[in-house]
Amino acid sequence: MKSVDSQKIRDEYVMGEISLEALAAQHGLATITLKKRSAKEKWADLRAQYRTDTSRHTWQIGSVKESETRVRHIQLSKEVLTVALAGLALTDPADLSPRDIVSLIKLAWEIECRALGLPEEHSLSGSELDAVLREQLERLAGLRQAAAPATGEG
Repeated sequence: MKSVDSQKIRDEYVMGEISLEALAAQHGLATITLKKRSAKEKWADLRAQYRTDTSRHTWQIGSVKESETRVRHIQLSKEVLTVALAGLALTDPADLSPRDIVSLIKLAWEIECRALGLPEEHSLSGSELDAVLREQLERLAGLRQAAAPATGEG
């Protein structure tokens, strides 16, 4: 084999899926010659290392892209929640029905779950929703009490 050809053939084997037999036939070489060269230069080890490195690199790229997407989702959810909270700040808590409150909590929860990359079917259980609702209702009651003296004084 010529040195240029041997490098090309070695690279085809290491970076590809082709067998030594098929590679030998493709290049018009005796299979035994290619097997001896392969054994001497440890092509099988090089192929295994190449596949490991390629898999690791592919995983890292996917991991980085997933992280970047998650960061964008979190930023977006913060912006959406900021706008929503600004709108709620202008809303009199007395104007919100329990159904409105539940809808807002569910929407905020869905935004948060998506931002964190949780599965879409992830949702609050009944007891979790009850605890959140109780907390939100207590906060609204506190807002109402805080707002009442302010309107009484003006």
